[in-house]
Amino acid sequence: MPATITPYINFGGSAREAMTLYHDIFGGNLEMQTFEQAGYVPDGVEGDKIMHSYLGGVEGLELMASDAMPFDAGDTVCIALTGDDYAAMEARWNRLIDGGEVLEPLATAPWGDSFGMCRDRFGLRWLINVAAS
Repeated sequence: MPATITPYINFGGSAREAMTLYHDIFGGNLEMQTFEQAGYVPDGVEGDKIMHSYLGGVEGLELMASDAMPFDAGDTVCIALTGDDYAAMEARWNRLIDGGEVLEPLATAPWGDSFGMCRDRFGLRWLINVAAS
């Protein structure tokens, strides 16, 4: 799978409503998973809120979103970088954190992939997900 870059929107509790609207507008396939379904409900987050949603639209359109976690306060959009070549993704991770800030280290996530979160030196937040082999 080639690496992809996708907008990732953080909502303050309205991800389900927003992604349903975007699905109605753009079509395609909508997948949504709550924090409870994922088995990960952080303090201060309601279990029925959206942990991750993905809209794969026709014409190659893609959008991802979740309900903002407490540490996302103030952020509305970040960039999701996904791929399955760990060495290539780790090299990109290292370049992104150079002069930036690691928000969550690149490590095995509860869903089995490797995941990390950082803010680059320009202040843009990145979500890095490397698919498990």
